[in-house]
Amino acid sequence: MKAGFQVSLTGICDVVVTLSSGDSLFVECKRIKSEKQIPKNVSKAAKQLVKRMTSQASSKVNGLIAVNITDMLPDTRMFFPDTVEAASHIHRKVSNKFVSDRLNDFSVKTSKKCFGLMCESANMHYTIKESNITGFVYSRHTDFLPFTNSKVFKELAPKISAQDIT
Repeated sequence: MKAGFQVSLTGICDVVVTLSSGDSLFVECKRIKSEKQIPKNVSKAAKQLVKRMTSQASSKVNGLIAVNITDMLPDTRMFFPDTVEAASHIHRKVSNKFVSDRLNDFSVKTSKKCFGLMCESANMHYTIKESNITGFVYSRHTDFLPFTNSKVFKELAPKISAQDIT
């Protein structure tokens, strides 16, 4: 990861991140294809995290739910941005609105050791012919919904978000 953390994909959950403090962050990931499945998948991930965290003897374990919402975002192919920034702006606005309109579906009761939920999505836009860039633009956006008021999570979230492909 560009955030500078050691990441393992072979641990007891989907992703195990070793934080700079030496603590572990367990991440359970879900790719959600249907709005009706949001609460079910978020709840399932939360239960998996609680199970994984309680199986560890260490108090230095926290959790994060990560969901991909790409397939549920509204179609934006009717927009033809002329810059990378415009394409990212369209994607960000659509993603933010989708998540904010469904906050109850993304909310779940879980362990106080679960930092929160990360909603990730990706989008491609074709640019207009008159643009100084031709072809298409790929953008990735991340929304965070904190479950706790954790200082670690507040510092971690921006680092996790900075994974853009350049």
